[in-house]
Amino acid sequence: MKAQGQSTAAIAEIMGMDRRTVERRLSRPEMRRALADALASVQLKAIEAVADLLDSEDPRVRLLAARIAFPTVVVKPDEGGDDDPKDADAALLKEIPTGELLKLVKPPDGD
Repeated sequence: MKAQGQSTAAIAEIMGMDRRTVERRLSRPEMRRALADALASVQLKAIEAVADLLDSEDPRVRLLAARIAFPTVVVKPDEGGDDDPKDADAALLKEIPTGELLKLVKPPDGD
C-alpha cells in the first residue's frame, strides 16, 4: 500500500493498527525488502498478463492491452518545424497520450 502512495496513517487504519506500529515495522530493512519483493512479484504478473493479451486474436483486446502497456507514446515531431537551436533538444521527442495518437490513426476497414 505504501508503494501505492498511501500514507502511513491510512495504512494503519486499513490494517487496524496504530500508526507508530506501522512506521516501526516499515522502518525495518527486512520489511522493506519483503514489501519490495511482493510488489515486484505482482508487477511481473501484471506485465505477463498484459503481454498475453497483446497476442489476442481480438484486435480490440490487443488495442486495450497496448494502451495499458503504453499509456503514452514518445514520438518524433514532424520535420520542418522551428529551427531554433535552443529548442532542438527539447523538441526532439514528444510524449503524447496513446488515446490521442489512436485518434490520428484510422484502423483498417473491418476491424
